Amino acid sequence: MDANILRKEDENFVIKECCIKSILELAISCCAESAKDRVNMKDVIATLKKIKDVFLTNIPGAVS
Repeated sequence: MDANILRKEDENFVIKECCIKSILELAISCCAESAKDRVNMKDVIATLKKIKDVFLTNIPGAVS
């Protein structure tokens, strides 16, 4: 991951950190060895949209 994406001195550090954490957790859930244990793509898309909505709602001046 690019070290410039998230810096402690960022104004919205906690919000960005939560967003990145959520994306990485989702990515890990997509990597289960067994196909039946993996998240299906419809749920992945829905989860990504939720993450985006939370991010944009919490960042002042953010545009979708």
